[in-house]
Amino acid sequence: MAHKDVAISWNGEKFFKFLVGRQNISDRVARNYLSRCRRIEAILDIDLVWETRSIDAYLELVEKIADYAEKHFKTPAEVMIFGGTLRLAIKKFALYAHGNKVRFPRVYRKINMSSKPE
Repeated sequence: MAHKDVAISWNGEKFFKFLVGRQNISDRVARNYLSRCRRIEAILDIDLVWETRSIDAYLELVEKIADYAEKHFKTPAEVMIFGGTLRLAIKKFALYAHGNKVRFPRVYRKINMSSKPE
């Protein structure tokens, strides 16, 4: 698990260049992916390289994101949007960090808003 005072283990500039150059993504969208990846690392206090090392690790990360979203957002739509945009960003990140070594599945989870405090 990464700590906030430890440097990020990946290079944002190289990730951005990968997205624009190899994935043919616009600068604006690439910046959004980069920002989302940094955001999820900060929110969950994790290292994305480590958290995307395998399918099992990726699925655990998806669960952490869903749990966070359910606790911090008011409506199912907000939860789905937050989770979906982060999942897409981390899938792009995993492709950058690990190449085609791991094929990440589409993951859907039923939203549980009942645990949300009123």
